[in-house]
Amino acid sequence: DVLFSRMTPLFLKFLLKDSYLMLTDPFVTPLESSAVSMDDPYDWTFYQQLGKRAAIGTFDKGFKYLHLQGAHAYIRTDEHLEYTYNTDVVRQLRGSLKNLELLIEKLKELGLYDQALIVVSGDHSERYTQETVTMIKRAGETHEQMQFNSLPAKLSDLAGTVLAEKKLRPVQLSLFSYPPVISTGETRLSVIPTILPVGTWSKKADATDPFQEELVLSDMNFVTEKDCLRIPVSGNKELPTEVLFMVQHLHNKEIWQTESVALREDSLPPNFYQLSLEGLPDGDYILFQVDKYTVQDTSFTNEISTTSDSYNIAYFPHYLILRNALPSFSKRYPGIIPRPMTINEKIVFEAMKPYPQLIIPDDSTRTRFGLRLKENSTLEVLLPEAEKRLSLLLDMKIITPNGLTLEIYHDQKLLHSQAVKPVNQGFFPVEFSLPADVVASRNAKLQFRIVRKFLNREKRTAYKILLSSLQLKEKR
Repeated sequence: DVLFSRMTPLFLKFLLKDSYLMLTDPFVTPLESSAVSMDDPYDWTFYQQLGKRAAIGTFDKGFKYLHLQGAHAYIRTDEHLEYTYNTDVVRQLRGSLKNLELLIEKLKELGLYDQALIVVSGDHSERYTQETVTMIKRAGETHEQMQFNSLPAKLSDLAGTVLAEKKLRPVQLSLFSYPPVISTGETRLSVIPTILPVGTWSKKADATDPFQEELVLSDMNFVTEKDCLRIPVSGNKELPTEVLFMVQHLHNKEIWQTESVALREDSLPPNFYQLSLEGLPDGDYILFQVDKYTVQDTSFTNEISTTSDSYNIAYFPHYLILRNALPSFSKRYPGIIPRPMTINEKIVFEAMKPYPQLIIPDDSTRTRFGLRLKENSTLEVLLPEAEKRLSLLLDMKIITPNGLTLEIYHDQKLLHSQAVKPVNQGFFPVEFSLPADVVASRNAKLQFRIVRKFLNREKRTAYKILLSSLQLKEKR
């Protein structure tokens, strides 16, 4: 829906105003330069901008509509609004509310709070059912304690309430024109999460590298709980017939896996896998989830019913560190000993492999297609002593709809600039010389910057840079 929104002409957006598209369109998100993605939680972005740039405008009257991420996927922040996979939907929602706390604090600092009408609601409340949970503070309204009102309300009632309270529509449209329904503010817990225990580890005799198989990158968050992990079951894809978890030891390459657990068809689907780590030796691991799908052939041409099995193997983009049976996770390869690159050495990027010649930024992702960097990421290359001039050759991919200019810096020094055309959707070479002072420093700090062709059209596009290889060469 985001891509469709960007392609829709402005006059059609008015005609589509009642659709789901208009509630999730990125033009209502509190962003200026970052897009919605799993790598850029915009609640954190908004919190930083609000703390630095909150100010009073030059207008007498104003209306601000801010669309925060809240409990919406992707789940990537905790209750402190810190970026992490080790979190869950409740912790992310608590962190999101820090934006509301800071917004109220800034309104008070700027002298706007008392006269402001503030409405906080969920954007996914059902439009035609009276299940909206909303907080409203009217202009000039004060109470010694929180007031609760259980008056049934729909999401579509909020527009009339706002306009009526500002005397732009009849007062009868306001929810406050109805007698309040006294309430304590308590809510019922209507759904108890179901958990599927997974465990009983054993070492595999066949230690074949899992990365020789067709793998996918897991985008699921997780929560560490003493000697186990709680991993959500994806609600966006078909449930597997069976599930097991597997780890590969980083140093001795041993493979350990759990027993396979069946998901029963006659019971409620689980919300979480409870992965016990009891019985798994201490060490540094890569974690995999293996989903098995059994499909029954129901075609009329087959007189005998047959079944076929397929497997989906996903790896988690963090290293599992187990010490005294207690788990933790690291973005960086544990126990790595840095060393400089050698002349003509070529690094081919693979998923979850160590690169002692590089200092890889924490905001990057190691995929089986290459190293994925964010815009403005800094990749550090450890250089050898060299008398001759050195150069770097990168193979990279940047997908752009309109064309752009790639700039590569060392600190604030421009090393290379290159145009990227929209037709160039594959990997392309980027080669540039390293200045003598950079070689002498033994550390090339490569920062990748994007110069957009259309600032107004692309300001919300967060480009990703995919590196497939990097080679250090000696200039002749």
